[in-house]
Amino acid sequence: MVEQLTGQHHEGVQAQQPLDSAIASFCSGYGKPNTRMAYERDLRVFFRFASEHKIADLSQLTPDFVDEYIQSFNERAISNTTARRRTATLESFLTRTGMEGLAEQTRNIRVRYIRNVEERQPLHSLNNEEVDRLQEVSQDNPRASAIIAIALGTGATTGQIRALNASDVLEQESQIVGIRFRGNKSEREITLDVISSGIVRGYKGDRGGKEPLFVQKPPIKQGEERLGRNGIWNDVKQYGKDIGRPDLKPRILRETFIANREREGPKELAELLGITKYNARRLLERRRLTQQLPQSGVLFEEATK
Repeated sequence: MVEQLTGQHHEGVQAQQPLDSAIASFCSGYGKPNTRMAYERDLRVFFRFASEHKIADLSQLTPDFVDEYIQSFNERAISNTTARRRTATLESFLTRTGMEGLAEQTRNIRVRYIRNVEERQPLHSLNNEEVDRLQEVSQDNPRASAIIAIALGTGATTGQIRALNASDVLEQESQIVGIRFRGNKSEREITLDVISSGIVRGYKGDRGGKEPLFVQKPPIKQGEERLGRNGIWNDVKQYGKDIGRPDLKPRILRETFIANREREGPKELAELLGITKYNARRLLERRRLTQQLPQSGVLFEEATK
């Protein structure tokens, strides 16, 4: 099988048969044929690279070598989508081989792909004037106004906003409210400012419990009152032309929240957004791109502290 993919005899990286069996066993866990083919191809590419670097056994794989392979993506004409898929495939494979005892040390190898800085997308945020204008033009639409207030005040994603229940609006002192976001393993609460608190409280009214905070009327289907992602997207998008930002979408509101907290370190930003510190560092790097500051090929030093 290896010869068919590489066009040559494949030396090293364990005996061929155990390697073929490990790859086949890993790929068999995925239902769609195209998915299995893509993941198998990804693993063959990695092991070809390993052979070229005289890696003769799975036990010889090290974090430094895996990093070298991942960084080679930036030296080739590989799309970001392909690079991320190959990274995810390799990490899953190494974790599984470690758990199954094929190579114990591989289960602790972390695999992460970091694009060259110049290839990353900057944050697309609103300036203060655009924010003020957006809040002004949306005030006659209570639902849209509340969505915008929460997105700008918490940095929540569309999915997180959609999942909010009325009980997740928490009353605090002096007419201030906090928004509670529930994750699989934890939850976090972010306090809104006075104006945003008033907007959200006014939209929520007397509702409570597990009733969806944002509802669609009439429901698309019986029993499905929770506003969908497209509904949230449309509530925000409709005001783009009014503020001179036809590109307006919920993600831009989230990135505005991030841009306004550029002085936060990765730990603080991660806690606010409910993400890993690694992803917070990447967001801070994107903010740096937005400001067009001096760039480098690695995450800037301040964000790694």
